[in-house]
Amino acid sequence: MALQVKDISAIVSVLLIATIVLSVGLVTNNELRDEHISNASTSIINQTKLAQGFSVFTPLDGEMLDFASVQVTNATGGEYVHPANYTAEFSPPGLRFNVGSSYNNTQVNVTYNYINTTRTAAYNAAGNASEGLANMSQKVPLIGTVAILAIILGLVFSLLFFRRR
Repeated sequence: MALQVKDISAIVSVLLIATIVLSVGLVTNNELRDEHISNASTSIINQTKLAQGFSVFTPLDGEMLDFASVQVTNATGGEYVHPANYTAEFSPPGLRFNVGSSYNNTQVNVTYNYINTTRTAAYNAAGNASEGLANMSQKVPLIGTVAILAIILGLVFSLLFFRRR
């Protein structure tokens, strides 16, 4: 059974209805997802860490470090630790104290910001799914309207293009 020219209208109508339904579904999905993305910074003030010396990585919280906010002080003396003593790393966030730094193997207080991204715990799949489903009730009128329009369009196309001549 070969495809004929008269079948094109049926194919186009099915593709049109499927496109409408899929596009509304994708828009709804993107809106629900984007409601929960946060790129805001979270501040950590005076978190005590061990400067593990000799270029050993000292991890910080979060997923990505906001470089402009890093400030390190000695936990015991309270003096400011100059950035020449350590290197801040972006992702995963952390500090590497340089070889020969007088702060190696001492407690330091670190004040910094880290950036909440889609990869942080604030954007985990379970939380996103439950919050998205909670907001789904707001989308029911739109979904119902699209479903009714799809049915009406299907009936109109079937009456116009599928009647016998």
